[in-house]
Amino acid sequence: MARNSDGLSLALGGIVGAVIYIVGFILTVIFVESGISETLSLMTALFGLFGGSALDGYVISHLLIHDLGMTDGEFAARLVPFTLVMVLLLFVGGALTAAISGGGAKAGASITVGFGLMVSLSLLYLLASLGGDAAPITMGIFVGVIYPAVFGGIGGALIG
Repeated sequence: MARNSDGLSLALGGIVGAVIYIVGFILTVIFVESGISETLSLMTALFGLFGGSALDGYVISHLLIHDLGMTDGEFAARLVPFTLVMVLLLFVGGALTAAISGGGAKAGASITVGFGLMVSLSLLYLLASLGGDAAPITMGIFVGVIYPAVFGGIGGALIG
């Protein structure tokens, strides 16, 4: 495994971060399909009406759940419970990485490698599928870098 100078496993953080993203995406699909969130279900259905695929709707829903700092109003308020689930996943991922590697906050924050890569791939998919402007770049920075570094780091610090 690739290790940085502190002996922390970046490969482990990358794997855990990618798995956390995939688990969060699966939870988003469950939230949408089960109708737990009418807001997410409606948003996903709208993509189908305007020529987008269901996958487009799921990806947008998943990214918006994380992106409440950039979303205003009642729409954001309806997504808060789902955002807390995603933050908890990032926290647990950071704690798990720190526990396995024996590191602290740096080990926990290393989940940014995998999580950020998955967010980048999702944004590239959306840009290719839907077209658009540079607004998703800001979302990608918050969702793919800042959130996993902060919440994964906190999880790692508490365990390490």
